[in-house]
Amino acid sequence: MSDPLRGVKPLVLGTVKRRKLWEIDHRLHCSIIGTCLTLRELRKIGRHLNLGLFDDVDEYDVHGYFVSSAAEPKAVAKAMQKTLERKFQPAIRQFSRMTTEQEVSASWDRCLAQGDVPGPYWALMSHPASSQSLTARAFGHVHMLSHLVGASNRADIRKLTALEVEKGALTDELDLAKRRLSERDAEIRHLLARHAVEVRSLNERLVGADLVQEKLAVTESRLAEFETGGEYSTLWRTATELKRQLAEQTERADRAEARQALLEFEMKRLKDSNLRLGKSLQDALAEREALDDVLQSRLFALEDMGRSQQDGRRTPAMDLGGRRIVYVGGRSGTIGHFRTLVERANGTLIHHDGGIETTSLRLTEILAQGDAVLCPVDCVSHDACLRAKQFCKRNAKTFIPLRSSGISSFVSGLQEIAVPPSDPG
Repeated sequence: MSDPLRGVKPLVLGTVKRRKLWEIDHRLHCSIIGTCLTLRELRKIGRHLNLGLFDDVDEYDVHGYFVSSAAEPKAVAKAMQKTLERKFQPAIRQFSRMTTEQEVSASWDRCLAQGDVPGPYWALMSHPASSQSLTARAFGHVHMLSHLVGASNRADIRKLTALEVEKGALTDELDLAKRRLSERDAEIRHLLARHAVEVRSLNERLVGADLVQEKLAVTESRLAEFETGGEYSTLWRTATELKRQLAEQTERADRAEARQALLEFEMKRLKDSNLRLGKSLQDALAEREALDDVLQSRLFALEDMGRSQQDGRRTPAMDLGGRRIVYVGGRSGTIGHFRTLVERANGTLIHHDGGIETTSLRLTEILAQGDAVLCPVDCVSHDACLRAKQFCKRNAKTFIPLRSSGISSFVSGLQEIAVPPSDPG
């Protein structure tokens, strides 16, 4: 695969400021946004900026819009920059301690080996010491990871998406709880400060009452006059009221401390829930890898079944009616299997890799040879997919975008093109 950063002017080491998103080569924006920002975060930015990206807008179109908007320092790019900086503060702090390209590269290798990719990937791409060769190497790592992730089937993706949605909802709940806890903590601190002032005032008033009592003890000769007059009674009622107010304020302070302890317990519970969710996500990823192995075994079983049907001269379960199918993109390791499936379904497969190895100038020529076009959106360049879609629209040909480059998505696409079975009656 050719270098995606060919022709980019190398960064001069020693630059102090980290790169902004729009200062990074635009050919890296797709991998940065696809790896470091979830679709849920992108839609949240869209709602905040009133971009009109409703829930029914296709995920690929949402991703493409933000990739194309990242090249200029406008509202959308600045919102993504702010989200990336806030989301990956730990990784940014870790990489900020690196001052040479060798240190940055070694730290990236450690994170990659541990499976920690999104945060370190952003920290590396924006680091002032990252050279052209280092960013190209990191891009290659992430590119290959995208192929591995793209090999999972539709059920795995739905499970992972559901977990991401659930995690996002819990994250929002945790953020809301933190904000409420912070507000309540500020309220409690303000209340305690007011209570402290009132207690000091009460203590001062009690000291004054004690001084009055001392003066009363010294002037015993005037005790009877005070008892028979109204001044003594007034002082007694004042002291009693002050003691009542002190007891009341003490009780309110105790209730405030109890409420603060309850909020701290609730915050701990939410943190534990978030940890459990992270464990569930790891289990789901492991399950996805296991399902991928099962899918590969079923693919070979499907090929054996096709050979047995051909030997027995049976009618294929799916008939493409002699159609020529153009498949743009995908993984090179599965093309042979896909071609076998199409030929046994009475069709012909024509493949173009989307410009990775085959020049993109031949794409129009190859598209003209087909009756229908299938394009896996997770394993093809944006430009090739868009050109294929526009060509089919102009020439009234069937265009079917596939959610992934896996076998299940490919078979589903063929079923949309297949000739309906004739009625035996």
